[in-house]
Amino acid sequence: MSEETRKIDPAMFEVVGSDAKAREAIARPSVSYFKDAMRRLFRNPTAVVCIVILLVIMLGAIFVPIFSPYTMEQQDVVNNYAGFMTRDANGGLHIFGTDELGRDVFVRVWSGARVSLTIAVAAVFVNFIIGCIYGCISGFYGGAVDNIMQRIVEIIIGIPYLIIVILMMVIMEPGMLTMIIAYATVGWTGMARLVRGQVMQLKENEYVLAARVMGAGVWRINLRHLLPNLLSVVIVNLTLAIPGAIFTESFLSFIGLGVPIPQASWGTLASDGIRAFQQHPHVLIVPAVFISLTMLSFNLLGDALRDAFDPRLRK
Repeated sequence: MSEETRKIDPAMFEVVGSDAKAREAIARPSVSYFKDAMRRLFRNPTAVVCIVILLVIMLGAIFVPIFSPYTMEQQDVVNNYAGFMTRDANGGLHIFGTDELGRDVFVRVWSGARVSLTIAVAAVFVNFIIGCIYGCISGFYGGAVDNIMQRIVEIIIGIPYLIIVILMMVIMEPGMLTMIIAYATVGWTGMARLVRGQVMQLKENEYVLAARVMGAGVWRINLRHLLPNLLSVVIVNLTLAIPGAIFTESFLSFIGLGVPIPQASWGTLASDGIRAFQQHPHVLIVPAVFISLTMLSFNLLGDALRDAFDPRLRK
């Protein structure tokens, strides 16, 4: 030991001990699960781009047909099959050109977006309601009730859903409401099985047992305790189900079982465009790009939501 070390007086030091305030301080701000998920979602650049694209498409579907100088039925026989950025005799601009009857493709594709998105979102919302109710009842009661209800679901799943939808479209009068009912008739089975599995897992938790002991009824337990805890999984599934509904609507309209004339959807526009694709490809390319971009945005947003709602990825 050196001479300088021997000269250090122990009285110069004191024992500080633990700091109670520092020990109890909150290291990071307290945020709810939903707020934390939204924060992580908006930090994902892919999710932000998809949200912006979907907002632009939805706002365009609402406002473009209202403020456009053209209507869906308005014909310009002089400029049929006109190309991009073509002006008519009055100086009006056909941004996406015209179709075989000289109708403006720009306003028709936005009007088709309104029809296609309305059908898809409404059908998926109906599937959400039916699937959640059916899945909650099946998963909560279990036993014989669950066996019977799941056999019904398996029978419906065993029949190709497009066959059922096509048969219903043939029987019922064509229209938006018919397409929503036809898709919702068979589209709820996936949601029901997902909700059932989540309910069977969550109903064994302590808070559900505590609610039962306190006298809570079946519907109160499902609505107040089980459904909020599986809502994140359901939201992700809904986001991923919308592209499937858009594709189904487009396919049915493409084969002539969609909305009747003069209404237009992306499927009917694609069906009209494929007849002249070799000579005038823009008539098919425009609705095909809108369908692909919308489906891709919903799929990527669904993947981002799944990552955002996963608590294991929280940092």
